[in-house]
Amino acid sequence: MNLIGEEFIPPKEEKSKKTSKILLIAIAIVVVLIIVIMVLISSMKTEPLKVLINGQANNDVKALLKFEEDGNGVYIPIKEIAQYLEYSSYNGDYIFKSEENKKCYIENEQEATTFTANSNIIEKINTKTMESTYYTIDEPVILSDGKLYTTPNGISKAFNVYFNYDVAKKKVTIQTMQYIVDSYKEAAVEFGFDDISTEFNDQKAALNGLVIVSKSKNKFGIFNMDKEKEILEAKYDSISYIPVSNEFLVSSNGNMGIKDANGKDKIKMQYEDIELISQEMNLYVVKKDGKYGIVDNTEETILPPVLDQIGVDIKKFSKNNVKNKYVLLNNFVPVKKNNKWALFTIEGKQLTNLVYDGFGCAVSSNSNNSSAAGVIVIPDYNIVVGLRDKKYYLIDEFGDELGNSMDFDQVHMEVELDEATYYLSRNKVTVEAGKVLERLGKIKNETTQEKSSNNEEEQNTENEQNENNREQNSENNQNEDRQEDNQNQEENQEENQEENQEENQEENQEENQDENNEDNRNEEENN
Repeated sequence: MNLIGEEFIPPKEEKSKKTSKILLIAIAIVVVLIIVIMVLISSMKTEPLKVLINGQANNDVKALLKFEEDGNGVYIPIKEIAQYLEYSSYNGDYIFKSEENKKCYIENEQEATTFTANSNIIEKINTKTMESTYYTIDEPVILSDGKLYTTPNGISKAFNVYFNYDVAKKKVTIQTMQYIVDSYKEAAVEFGFDDISTEFNDQKAALNGLVIVSKSKNKFGIFNMDKEKEILEAKYDSISYIPVSNEFLVSSNGNMGIKDANGKDKIKMQYEDIELISQEMNLYVVKKDGKYGIVDNTEETILPPVLDQIGVDIKKFSKNNVKNKYVLLNNFVPVKKNNKWALFTIEGKQLTNLVYDGFGCAVSSNSNNSSAAGVIVIPDYNIVVGLRDKKYYLIDEFGDELGNSMDFDQVHMEVELDEATYYLSRNKVTVEAGKVLERLGKIKNETTQEKSSNNEEEQNTENEQNENNREQNSENNQNEDRQEDNQNQEENQEENQEENQEENQEENQEENQDENNEDNRNEEENN
């Protein structure tokens, strides 16, 4: 009798079937996942590139972009994209107008930015003060098909925008500064602030997620929108953003200082005014008790605040391509005290005395030569033009006046086809400055060589004297040695004499003693 029944399946066989089912299900799941991944990859490959400007798709800009072969990088034509980012664009340099295609610049009401092919340095010029600031971008500008291209980093810094290329999502996102500021303005109100700064430079902080916020009674602070964190409380009298260094000029109760993006002190609040004059060397002009000086970002004093003025008005010399009113030719610092001017180096070394009435020759608009422009420096020769007693002098990098203080009635420049030529006028005769400077340079070089020769002769004379002194010292030492030897010899002789005398005395005593003994024996024998 079959008690189990015919339908009975042994436990091991049932377990084996369950395992097989699980494996089949797992394989099916893996296959489905593979299919899904392949579909996603395929869809990503076929998904078109998206370009969004301030949240809106823009196919015109998409057509402008040039991608690298691996698809990981993108270049943007500078002039062509300008109109979409609220800028005008032109060929050539902002200062020297031309149609040169190796340069271009963009411009709005506040600033102009110049690009140069094969350079990773862009120059921003304040169109009101004509002061320049330089920014380094990640890759050099390239010239291709007659157009200048730059990277997203170059676009971001030049146009004051947020530019992001997401390779995985094939998406380009561009947000203008004004678009970001408007969104932050709404958020700032929600965080309890009255408003944010509308100054052009202050708004650039928004590109780093920072805003200068205000509360009642005109008190200001700094807020990090990305982290939703207060950097500085809204209790300061004024705050200004310094774009090139990502720092803030902060003022309270008449005292000014510099704070970094985290709210920490760079320069303590103890000055009446502060202005960054050199990003490379972290130098600031400071004002204290009505006088001016220069300090670095560690508050080490370069020039003490005892000067009436530092820097010159460069508006008169816009075509002279002067970039910084405080530092000329990256080295000369013009300073004024007691109504007289002098030149210092950027390290604080004095080059000239306080003898000048000013620097630069400003050509009046009613000049006979309509193409003539004012000059304060002659860059190719590192020359600064000094004014003294209504005459002009050429000052070199050593603080010397060339040509034995040769004076000129006028120094001016003319620009043609992006080339600047400098001229010197004296006694109604005008000559090209380069020729004069080369001649003066030769004279100066000869003078320098003569000085060098004199120094060499002096050095040779000094060396000869030193050699004579060494020989004399050597001879003296030899004489001293000889004297010492003689003295030692005399001492030895005296010692020898004493020893000999003692020996002779002893011998004589012994001989006398022997003789006495002999005499005594003879006497005994006789007795």
